[in-house]
Amino acid sequence: MPGKNHKSKLSLADQFNAASADTVLVFDLDNTVVEISSLYQQMENAFARFLAPRLNISEAEALKEVHAMLGAGYYIQDEAFKRHGIPPLETLKATYDPALLDFKGLQIDPQLKSVLDSIKCDKYILTNAAGYYGRAVIDHLGLTDSFTAVVGTDDLGLVRKPQRACYEAFEQKFGLVGKDIHFFEDTPENLDAAYFHNRWSGHLVEEYRKHPAYPFGKTQPYYIRTRMHSLLDLSK
Repeated sequence: MPGKNHKSKLSLADQFNAASADTVLVFDLDNTVVEISSLYQQMENAFARFLAPRLNISEAEALKEVHAMLGAGYYIQDEAFKRHGIPPLETLKATYDPALLDFKGLQIDPQLKSVLDSIKCDKYILTNAAGYYGRAVIDHLGLTDSFTAVVGTDDLGLVRKPQRACYEAFEQKFGLVGKDIHFFEDTPENLDAAYFHNRWSGHLVEEYRKHPAYPFGKTQPYYIRTRMHSLLDLSK
């Protein structure tokens, strides 16, 4: 199986295909599979439109509050609940509703599908966004048939990466306890948690880490098997 910084003549894809049937690949979605900067302003505006009548303020004022919440924490649903008592499911719906978002700016390298499809292991998407958003994005990108399932925080009882309960709920949902799980992520904290909690092998995908820069999650990962520029490196 792939080892940490192991130099092999086989590509990662070939190594996974040569591994046992117990090998499973799990991929983060946003800024790992696809760069989503074209959606940020759309999401902020959508949540401001939701927030304005609820707080009886203008949309301009609501947008300022959205920015304040984003500046205070990585997960706006936490801040919305803490500040305004808005249930996390309502925040997820207001932010990630595919009917309110234009996906036309989301693009992937045309080779990515063939790279993913060349790997015969079960492959999953695990996102901290809403599951219905993740499935809509994957469908837009033409990758639905490339993955076994797409799972969001709302599909797992609102637990999320890097919480241990998220990885455990994911394993339980798909009967993956004890499997050799390889995890592809752009956020080091999520990779570290997956390894230390559940011994998932981490692979850091760095292509979109600085576009835009994250306000959180800037630390270097403690444990990774490989660092890759993009998921196309699976075939190299």
